Amino acid sequence: MILQSSLILILIGGAFVLRRVVNLLKSRVTYPRTGYVEYHMDDKNVRWKRILTAAIAMGVAMASVAIARRIGAIDSMVAVTGVLVSAILLVKQAWSSGVRRFYILSAASLILGLALSMSGLANGYNLGIFYGLMGIAFAISGGLTLWRYLYANPLPAEESNE
Repeated sequence: MILQSSLILILIGGAFVLRRVVNLLKSRVTYPRTGYVEYHMDDKNVRWKRILTAAIAMGVAMASVAIARRIGAIDSMVAVTGVLVSAILLVKQAWSSGVRRFYILSAASLILGLALSMSGLANGYNLGIFYGLMGIAFAISGGLTLWRYLYANPLPAEESNE
């Protein structure tokens, strides 16, 4: 019970801390290279979109648990999770942005989820291994993207005032 409560606190607190760290890094790494970009946010119906997104997420979570309970031959929870993460990456990230790395991450999620579900490892470990390996894949993908960005956009040379 204490571990579950602390996990929620760590996730929520981590989100706030991570947002500050990302903004700090953007101001020191990104903005000097390519400037500040502010995206236009359509404030119209934002509340309803958030409520709809939360409802869909809860429905998908309940459906995935129900599907996982019906399938008993494999560790279905990790298989369902792999398929769901793959679908979300494909639809939300890859198709909407056209960025190739999200197609690769989507395929990795699908392959990892299905492979781990049939691996024969204890059910409790498969989901942790899945999230750990996907986290590593995201870190490598993001790191390579950052490296390419830094290489393509070096810091501008400071002009001397002589």
